[in-house]
Amino acid sequence: MNKHKQLLEAILNASLDGILALSESTETPLATAAFSSLFAGWEKLRYNEPLEVVHNFYSKYVADVDTLLNLVTKVRRTRELHEGKIHLLDGRIMRLIGRVIKTQDGSEIEVWNHRDITEQCRQDEQLQLRLQLITAILNASTDAIFTVVEGMEKPLANAKYSSIFPGWEKALRYGQPLQEVQDFFAQYLVNWETQVGLIAKVRQTKQYHQTIIYHKDGRIFDISGKMVNVEFIRHGALEIYTLKDITEEVRNRQKMQAMQLTVDNLSEPVVWLDVRGKITYANQAACAALGYDEPAEMTGKTVWHFYGTQQYGDGVSDAWGTTLETLRKDTHIKFDHTTLAKRDGTRLPCTILIDYITEGSEPFLAVCFHDLSEQIQRVEAERAATAKSEFLARMSHEIRTPLNSVLGIAEIVSQMDIPDKAREYLCILAMSGKSLLAIINDILDFSKLELGSMKIESSEYSFTSLLHVTINIIQILIIRKPQLDFVVRVDPTIPERLIGDEVRIRQILFNLLSNAIKYTTSGYISLNIQHEKSVNSTSLIISVEDTGIGIDEENFTNIFD
Repeated sequence: MNKHKQLLEAILNASLDGILALSESTETPLATAAFSSLFAGWEKLRYNEPLEVVHNFYSKYVADVDTLLNLVTKVRRTRELHEGKIHLLDGRIMRLIGRVIKTQDGSEIEVWNHRDITEQCRQDEQLQLRLQLITAILNASTDAIFTVVEGMEKPLANAKYSSIFPGWEKALRYGQPLQEVQDFFAQYLVNWETQVGLIAKVRQTKQYHQTIIYHKDGRIFDISGKMVNVEFIRHGALEIYTLKDITEEVRNRQKMQAMQLTVDNLSEPVVWLDVRGKITYANQAACAALGYDEPAEMTGKTVWHFYGTQQYGDGVSDAWGTTLETLRKDTHIKFDHTTLAKRDGTRLPCTILIDYITEGSEPFLAVCFHDLSEQIQRVEAERAATAKSEFLARMSHEIRTPLNSVLGIAEIVSQMDIPDKAREYLCILAMSGKSLLAIINDILDFSKLELGSMKIESSEYSFTSLLHVTINIIQILIIRKPQLDFVVRVDPTIPERLIGDEVRIRQILFNLLSNAIKYTTSGYISLNIQHEKSVNSTSLIISVEDTGIGIDEENFTNIFD
């Protein structure tokens, strides 16, 4: 018997747990060495001692002694096994297990097992903190994350996933049939077949897969799934699905594609720059304007490749940072009358508009430039034409002044007592001078037309005088062609006084008749003047006929221009 007792004591003392046995049949309790090291003076404890005595003993060692007393009370009352956790004053934590055992002789032994769980509790706290940290990180993620673990009845998901698929807690679990998965996702997704197909691929291949799904509320998600092996999971199967909201990204990309398609077909040159000043896109019109064959030859070049190292126009700055900062504030800049370097080294005069665009993941600059070459050429041509017209008008006036003096002197001399032959020569001189004056007046009229200052007069004039002056001038011109007859037919009922622009009518008559003389060598030239009279007006009908080469048909529409 003593040997058995010694063997039992040896076994108990070898235990790492602190064990105390209180028996009603023995006065001295039994305890292991581990218990003795925890609670000095335990030898004085007795079976079924009053709780007050128990309290007084353990209060020297236990921080939450009331917890211990409640456990002792339960064991004594129920005579069954109960356990709890107590904290020692030295900081250690013990799991306390108490029960009452009946021996063969009917006596009772109260056994208390004290196990040090300090390290285990610390590890549990660390694990709990990690779980809380992981949960916080998952919930803070902008992506939706869903995880199912083999062996765990309930999957894990963050708040973002819950907002996309409400009710996942009750509907989803590990390894469930795809039909059940389909029934759940069909509530939320337009293309639920894609989602179910992704899950099937992940399970089958145990590899990473990715696809795009479309939510019924209009959102678009990039979803990826994978299965990984984790050591602490019994079977090692862990499925993770991550959803990234790419709605804005897709819509911005669609906008950019639509914008680029529109810009591709613009006739105005357009290029896009990144914030570093490099060309990322150029339309065909920009290539043509700057002498490049295709957009790829322009992309990648910096803006300074086209600006050069100088400043042009009203201030395209060398400092890209300054220009960019201005654009960030105003979003729009215009450079009037600047120039860009073309591929062949020449410079293109243009107006440049730069807009700061914030659509998409990264801002960029849309640059549109308008070629001013034609405008500059047109302005220069207009200036040249104006200068020419002004010169002709000025010279016409300068020539008319001395010519009028010559005609005036000829008129004075013709009134003197001079031989008839001299008078005849003066008459020819006067008519030639008047013919020259008419030509000068024509030049002046052309200059007036180009300057836009030609006016048609409406005043009373003498029809006889108009006809007489015209015929006299023409007879002087026709005298050099003796084989050419000049015939004039005039309706005698035409009124003497008419209202109109006498100068313009005489010019038209002179031009028609002089051209007839110029292109007719023999035969005749006929001038016919009739009139039509109505209640309030009289219209002259003038025609010129000749036996010359005539006028080409293609010139008929322009003859009176």
